[in-house]
Amino acid sequence: GLELGGRDYITKPFNGGELLARIRTQLEISSLTEQLMKVNEDLRRKQILLENDLRAAAEIQKSFLPPEPPESKLIEVAWQFHPCDAVGGDILNIFRLDEDHFGFYVLDVSGHGVPAAMVTASVHQQLHLSTGMILKKSINASPHYEIVSPSEVLTNLDKNYPLDRFDRYFTISYMILNTQSGQILYSSAGHPPPLLLRNSGELLPLKEGGTIIGMGGIIPFEEGRIQLEPGDILFLYTDGLPEYRNREGEFLSDKRFQTLLGEQKGFSAKEATEAVVKAVITNFGDGNSPQDDITLLAVRYLGNSI
Repeated sequence: GLELGGRDYITKPFNGGELLARIRTQLEISSLTEQLMKVNEDLRRKQILLENDLRAAAEIQKSFLPPEPPESKLIEVAWQFHPCDAVGGDILNIFRLDEDHFGFYVLDVSGHGVPAAMVTASVHQQLHLSTGMILKKSINASPHYEIVSPSEVLTNLDKNYPLDRFDRYFTISYMILNTQSGQILYSSAGHPPPLLLRNSGELLPLKEGGTIIGMGGIIPFEEGRIQLEPGDILFLYTDGLPEYRNREGEFLSDKRFQTLLGEQKGFSAKEATEAVVKAVITNFGDGNSPQDDITLLAVRYLGNSI
């Protein structure tokens, strides 16, 4: 009987009270088992819904990436974006502000999951020319618009995304490039400093900026200005690259990352971004999945001499 599935037994001659107690116990066990199965089924359904939500958020996040590099004879643009398993808050964009100017940024919202992705979506809208209001402003004099400086853009973001309202902060590097003169205006908010690889091989960190977005303007955002020469490459990235860990748990580190960037002298923007990410994930990490989003944007200035 036990081999066929019986759960208990009593010996003859049996006591009526003992028999009833045994039956009550088995009925309680059966009821608890049924309840546990229902709880497990509810958890499975919720897990499926959560996974569907995360997949949808990941697709939304990817949709914010530029569909293709901008067409220009004066710059080359390429990027690599590798999201981690959990939906994160990285995003990048490059866009034409007018005939001679491009704006571009990389940002990283704190945390993972749908809340971070929602803040990313909101900031992306703010920094979109067709829907946002903080990149250009109307003026009376010709050409009837004024490109907003990077420090002012970050100041406006800091006002619009207070930490106590969104329970999230984000870091960002924002730059404006004059393609005719090669001049860059930039500012960063708590973000890893963009790195400029000179055509000579020198690697320069661009450190001007301020604290993270969301602190209420406690420190003004400083603005930097630098002149690009033909062949120079600007790299904007998130901390998912230098903080990437291999299968042994070892961090890539800023030093290794900067060494990799320095080796990209003379390469195109596309070649450089592909080589760096391959060196990180494949060579250093042996294919280990990223623990955070990996985002790398390269802008190579061609000027009129390349």
